[in-house]
Amino acid sequence: MKNLVRLFWLAILIVCPNPSEACDPGFLHIMFNQNHTKIKVELAETVEDRKKGLMFRKDLDSGSGMLFLYGSPRTVNFWMKNTQIPLDIAFADERGIVTRVVKNAVPYSLDLISGGKNIQYVVEVNAGDSTKLNLFEGAQLQHKKFSATAIWQC
Repeated sequence: MKNLVRLFWLAILIVCPNPSEACDPGFLHIMFNQNHTKIKVELAETVEDRKKGLMFRKDLDSGSGMLFLYGSPRTVNFWMKNTQIPLDIAFADERGIVTRVVKNAVPYSLDLISGGKNIQYVVEVNAGDSTKLNLFEGAQLQHKKFSATAIWQC
């Protein structure tokens, strides 16, 4: 019986994210088909931060990204002007559900990348990392800064 209890708690520790990181604003959690991943994120909350994004950067650490936060759902378009790093860009609605992923956005391109309507959160990661991180259409995102309408609350 003692071993069964130990096994139970070990399973809980493996399946559940570290409680100290679950609502840490430095991390974004991603759940897709019961697969859980997390990435370290920088936040772009202000208009100025969102305009700059990852422009003028030479690199982005693997397994990390930038999380763009908007106060309410809206139509969102991005471009790669002055962005040297090829990126995968995931667009999520107010519930934190990924509705679109654009892979391998071309550095320096002025072409508009449409996220669609009703977008409240956007995640940028290195090109190719979206697959490794389970960042697919339908994935659920969790972050401390998400609104009360998010499906996966902290």
